[in-house]
Amino acid sequence: MAVGFGPLGPPGVKCHSYLRGPICAIVHRDHPIGLYQQVEVSDLAEYPLIGMDKDFGIQSYMNVMFNQEGLVFTPAYSCNLFSSAIALSQAGMGIAFMTTKVVEDALASRNLIAVPINHRIARESQCHLLRSADHRFTPAAQHLWQLLCQFFEGSSHAAS
Repeated sequence: MAVGFGPLGPPGVKCHSYLRGPICAIVHRDHPIGLYQQVEVSDLAEYPLIGMDKDFGIQSYMNVMFNQEGLVFTPAYSCNLFSSAIALSQAGMGIAFMTTKVVEDALASRNLIAVPINHRIARESQCHLLRSADHRFTPAAQHLWQLLCQFFEGSSHAAS
């Protein structure tokens, strides 16, 4: 059982996909990008960027979006924790990237703004609940699976 964000897993994995809202540029309230209603990928390249480890689904999405615009995602900082990326963004050191679901608690309390990225991939990003299709769960694991499905169904719109 896993929760993933990014491309789907291999065949043989049962997957429930959910829309989690657009990928956003997370900036300090005083950052110039904070004035935008939505931001183009090419505009992001003009500022220091905060990247995540290569194994993060969000980083895969960012790399593809930049690539499609003929740009290379070149972070000024790399993190392996969302909390670190949020802290760097809060300090005004760069632009972090995540959905508002990930950062909603920090938006108001840390003077951060989430500006949606104007790109098809950013608008259609999904998170996935994954499980092996050929293994049965124990009753406790099955109950956890059902709770996770209910949580994601209640906080987003099912994509497939």
